Amino acid sequence: MEVKRIDFGNFSAYHIIPNLARKMGMGIFLYTDAKSMIDTASRTAREGLLSVLPSLSSLKSAYITHFHEDHTGNAALLKRTMQVEIFAPHQSLELLAKEKAFKLQPYRLLFWGRSEPFTAKPLPNVWEFGGMRMRSIPAFGHSFDQHVFFAEDTGYLFSADLIIMTRNYYMMAEEDMVSYVKSLKSIARLPITKIFCAHRGALKPDAIFQKLDFYKEVACKVKELYKTKVSIGSLTRKVAGRANLADFMTLWHYSRIHLIRKMVEVVKDDRLYSEVFDY
Repeated sequence: MEVKRIDFGNFSAYHIIPNLARKMGMGIFLYTDAKSMIDTASRTAREGLLSVLPSLSSLKSAYITHFHEDHTGNAALLKRTMQVEIFAPHQSLELLAKEKAFKLQPYRLLFWGRSEPFTAKPLPNVWEFGGMRMRSIPAFGHSFDQHVFFAEDTGYLFSADLIIMTRNYYMMAEEDMVSYVKSLKSIARLPITKIFCAHRGALKPDAIFQKLDFYKEVACKVKELYKTKVSIGSLTRKVAGRANLADFMTLWHYSRIHLIRKMVEVVKDDRLYSEVFDY
């Protein structure tokens, strides 16, 4: 397992790459100022986290962006062994406290593992991290509870899974396209100077606009082709290409066909289309 530390002045990032996730080019960035941590990585990243815990003996709190297992996988461990206080979105507090409270597809169990249940307090609206005044902001769509954290004094955005890749045709079956784009539009209004992604590390502030431009580009293509009454399968191939390894490995749970299906639901409704893509 690979672990690399990157310093950003008043805080650091630990880039942890679980062995299997490396094959998909996907790692996890844990941001910490030694007293607090943003998310807790996956259970499959535990070996990497344990290797850096001796340098985090003053860790007191962890702030969870959303309930997914690659963000909550070590929350119970930190709480049990170091008495770390956990804060999480109020929308998922009950879910996080229950054993096997939600379904995990085989690929997610393989790459990230299942989180142990833990109790947490609701995310505060305002808190401190690395000497910065952080604000917790809802950013739904990727999940029903996702929050991003914005440092008003520096313009730093800790974006959780809001962006990841600026051009990505894949979506999970349960993601909400309308909420996703609305969240991107809302967060894009902030005076962002740098973005810190949970899986890609530091990104330039225009990454959020690139993501919005990509979704609008896809929406325009889908809207035009939908008029020809082609099948969803044909529409997916024309806009997003043919199925590949990721589609098969996830049994189409994380697949390009979900992005196209969700776009079709938007473009069918002229009012909704205008509301969502009015940028």
